Amino acid sequence: MQIVVVDTELQPVTGVAVRVDNCGHRQSGLTDTEGRFRCQLAEADSCTEAEVSVQSNLYEPLDTLISTAAEGEQVLTMRHLSIGEVKVIGFRKLARSNAERTVFALDTRGLPATAKLDLALRRLPGVIYGDTGFKLLGNDKPAKLLLDGIEISQEEIAKVDATEIERVEIRRVGVNEDTYAGEINFIRKKDHTRLFKGEAELSTQLTRPGSFVMPNVSYHSEKVDITSWVSHTYSRQHSDRSTFRDGALTFRSHDKTNLNQYAASTRVNLFFSSRWMAFLSYSMFGYNAHTNSYLPITNVGASNQHTREKYFSHFGNAVARYNPGKNNRLFGKARYLNYLNTNEVTTPSAYTYRGGLHEWTGEIVDEADSLHTGRIFHNVIAGYKSIFRQSLLTASKERYNSDVQQLYVKDQFDLGTHLGAFVILKGE
Repeated sequence: MQIVVVDTELQPVTGVAVRVDNCGHRQSGLTDTEGRFRCQLAEADSCTEAEVSVQSNLYEPLDTLISTAAEGEQVLTMRHLSIGEVKVIGFRKLARSNAERTVFALDTRGLPATAKLDLALRRLPGVIYGDTGFKLLGNDKPAKLLLDGIEISQEEIAKVDATEIERVEIRRVGVNEDTYAGEINFIRKKDHTRLFKGEAELSTQLTRPGSFVMPNVSYHSEKVDITSWVSHTYSRQHSDRSTFRDGALTFRSHDKTNLNQYAASTRVNLFFSSRWMAFLSYSMFGYNAHTNSYLPITNVGASNQHTREKYFSHFGNAVARYNPGKNNRLFGKARYLNYLNTNEVTTPSAYTYRGGLHEWTGEIVDEADSLHTGRIFHNVIAGYKSIFRQSLLTASKERYNSDVQQLYVKDQFDLGTHLGAFVILKGE
């Protein structure tokens, strides 16, 4: 007997499994290129039918009976499976590296849809999160954080959606930075869709007076990106401490502290053309803490101490970028940092401590990719940086000025498929 398997359009189905049970005997195999399967059927008074089963991953299973007395071809029609859902799983290389940096494609799978960048960063290999911020494995100082090459704070990356980031560039060695060890640069996706969105975070404390509020808004288009947020924290704390010696109370203190903390930030990215771009940002942070302490000391008496601490800082950043060619970029950068810290104490003797800083920084950078000498291609960065700092301390009536000039050249190149080099020359 010959069995022919076709689909609903009468086209032969190749390579499907056919099983025939007849008179206690089983025959099985696959259909050929014409959808045919050949078998021998035994015929007896007690065995007049054969059980036929056809199975395929792309068609609905077919089970039927065929008379052993049937003549000619037996045509069986299979129906396509109806697919309710298609899930496509792709794989890509998550990191590539050379002697200068490692570039990761940011993987947000498994994170909430509203996850922020700081949460996604904790999942990157070699990045450690601690009290002082994000560090690169093996470094004792925090890494410098940048968004599209512009410095940002740890608080700011907590406002950026992780889905906005295309890749993360990690450099274990930065340039002319004493405060940081390495750099983490977040590169955003080039999305020109017009978007306006806003969020607000509100919280309160249940065990003592306190609140937190932080609204933020952002606007994104082909020519401009704007992100702004403000925050305010209020906390009222009350603590008691007691010291006993040989069962007797020798020291006791009552502290009451009121804290007001505030912060704000605005970032503007301007895209004038494919060659000209500008980035502007401003942020401020401050707090005002007032503490009243009552110190009753056995056999000595009691004293009241009032402490007031104030802190306020400004940070401004401006970057202009020009692309004279496909593999060449010029940057002009300016930065201003200012902070003032005041601490007033009434007892045991009244004094006021003040500390402050003004810092102005200017920098010119030229980046060139794919420069070649023979068969070796170089990625070169050359820059000049000038830093002027003016410090103020209570211990001195004079302001302390420092002036730093830096000139540096970086060169990254590959020496074959498996060997690369990264060189920094710096004068200060």
